[in-house]
Amino acid sequence: MVDQATHDEMLAYFGSARMYLGISISDGISTSVLEAMAMGTFPIQTDTACCDEWFEDGVGGFAIPPDDFETICDRFDRALTDDALVDSAAEINWRTVETRLDRAVIAPAVLDFYRQIFAALGRDSV
Repeated sequence: MVDQATHDEMLAYFGSARMYLGISISDGISTSVLEAMAMGTFPIQTDTACCDEWFEDGVGGFAIPPDDFETICDRFDRALTDDALVDSAAEINWRTVETRLDRAVIAPAVLDFYRQIFAALGRDSV
């Protein structure tokens, strides 16, 4: 258990962990699951958090229902014992994170988003 940790400490924990378990009923992607994926940690994330946009269930991680204890336990056990799955997911997830979270990709998209907002508001620039 981690009481308090800096961001760098959390990344180090993710880098040394085998798996990440995120159970919530949030409808947005968890920053911590993305950080875990970037650090090579196998993600097990509730399927309410749009994780299917980031990894394929059973390939890059497990998307689990938040209220199905047996399924959560089963996926947790499989991630503990299936070295090939965990190793393969680390490679797949790194490529996903590297591509989708690259600043060169994100910055133009964010800038375009704000330009559209300002244009809708009748303003000239960001």
